[in-house]
Amino acid sequence: MDLTKFSFTTSGKKKKKTKDEEESKEKKKKEYELKRQRTYLPSWEEEFLGLKYAAHTDDDGKVVESKPKTMMCQTCKDYPDLADRNCSMFIGTSAFRKDTLIADWKSNLHRKCEEKKKKPDEMKKLEAPGSGSFSQSGPLLSCVRKMEKKMKTK
Repeated sequence: MDLTKFSFTTSGKKKKKTKDEEESKEKKKKEYELKRQRTYLPSWEEEFLGLKYAAHTDDDGKVVESKPKTMMCQTCKDYPDLADRNCSMFIGTSAFRKDTLIADWKSNLHRKCEEKKKKPDEMKKLEAPGSGSFSQSGPLLSCVRKMEKKMKTK
């Protein structure tokens, strides 16, 4: 059998794009992004706990109609001493992009706010009457209170 009779074509190979094709594709993408109307998706609130969507209010609490509604991280707002005050999710942003949410939720400062948010809940469980073997005047609870006092005085 003579293998020279078989010919192989290059039709299976991908055609290289020219610079013009790449530039036109990038141009179309930029035009699309400029025209695109981004909106807030309520389903984000289920995925990102602590996300709030609200209208701008003035000092009197009245809604300012001229400004667009914004989304913000309520968890970070609750703990401004730990949060990044320059972050768009702390201030409030009308750039409704999921990337913005992901970046905030993955940040170390947001995680610290989440940890602090969970700690008071854990203390309430300990102090709740009838919560297992702990009571309001139990030895474990009194030790915890002493430790808290020491931490506050330092």
